[in-house]
Amino acid sequence: MAVLNATDITILLPGTIGKAWNRIAHTTSAEVELSGEEKLTTNFDTSGWDTSVITKRRWSMRGTALMVFESYSFEHLFDLWIAGANLLVRWATESGQGYQGYAKITSLGGGGGTEQNVAISFSLSGQGAFGKISDATTTTAATTTL
Repeated sequence: MAVLNATDITILLPGTIGKAWNRIAHTTSAEVELSGEEKLTTNFDTSGWDTSVITKRRWSMRGTALMVFESYSFEHLFDLWIAGANLLVRWATESGQGYQGYAKITSLGGGGGTEQNVAISFSLSGQGAFGKISDATTTTAATTTL
């Protein structure tokens, strides 16, 4: 099994610019986090040892990108944030396996110092299940028009 280079995996949005899916322009990092709330199930049968189940599963994505004025950058993300759009997003390679789910943009920001590139940051909060996909190139209907 080959180790995946982080350059190959990114956050993808449904496309309208000649492609089924487009990466957020000039992305420099892309992360996903899965978490759940732990509920204790300790009882007399566990002999005093803690046991638990995971409930309220949630997921989120976050990333950074260089600021540019083109499609799939800050201006585009800003419009989606203002609209409160429920987006079908993927954390995947552009040609293979990955994961997808619906999410809303929950934060969007940017900045930089003197003589530095302006960077933007964004966070997405999952809305429902986050699941595996076997072919990240297929198109699935989104709930928003980009």
